[in-house]
Amino acid sequence: MDDVYELDADADADQRAFDLFENINRLTGITGFKVKAPNPEEPTASSSSSSAKNPAYMLGIRFDVSVAGQYSIPHYIIIRQKPAYKPVPEVNKAGTIDHDIEILQHHDLHELEIFQHTIPAFLPVQDLAREYLNTNLRQFAASVRARLVAHGLRQHVFAQQLSHPAGSGGGGGPPLALLGRRVTVVESNLEYTRVRLAVQPPPRRRTNNSSSSGHEATEPREVQLDCVEDHVVCAKVSDSTNAGARPLEPRDLPLLQAFQGPVVDLPARLLAYYDLSTTFT
Repeated sequence: MDDVYELDADADADQRAFDLFENINRLTGITGFKVKAPNPEEPTASSSSSSAKNPAYMLGIRFDVSVAGQYSIPHYIIIRQKPAYKPVPEVNKAGTIDHDIEILQHHDLHELEIFQHTIPAFLPVQDLAREYLNTNLRQFAASVRARLVAHGLRQHVFAQQLSHPAGSGGGGGPPLALLGRRVTVVESNLEYTRVRLAVQPPPRRRTNNSSSSGHEATEPREVQLDCVEDHVVCAKVSDSTNAGARPLEPRDLPLLQAFQGPVVDLPARLLAYYDLSTTFT
């Protein structure tokens, strides 16, 4: 029995060591692995072609993205050499099908292509493949991960930090809970590159001598943000949702400017604009 326990302990230690090694590799964000899978478009073993003995080269790439200390579900890309052969069914005079082999001459036999992937459809993975896959594989992988990271940041800020009203438990702390009373995400596309928000401008101090002291309430505005990668590049008052409201005024410009910049710093910029960042310090 002692020997059995020793074997189990060794197996557990090996597994822990493997898990540790895998986790360390995940910290780099990009890891490659071999794929042992036949190419279904290559000739079968019964074919006389020599390529049947040399299946297409295939490589897997794993992408790990961590946002706010949390890893998202990993994404994968399987790349392969473009097949040099494909079966072409032809009907002969007897009415039966002959499976001939057509040689593809329109590409280099060493040219790579994406075979399968789990990258979200709205990210331009095929465009990146055309630009980098056959010239710089490292640049291709880095470009794909950069877009995954940018999307993760946009999703974290707009779908979590700015989408929970005060008291809902998702605001990320008292300052962001207060911010939730002033800025709320109304609508966005799947990639969070275009986001519409309901924004409460800061109250304007009364200037009429006959009015009581204090601040004059201002109506909320709807602001549209356009994002490119991990930056808000444009912030403007939405024309369609503010029809009939007051026109844009100079005092609105600092608010629009606060929206523009790195997405990851957007909550901090808004807290500073509303002077909420020092409320709980």
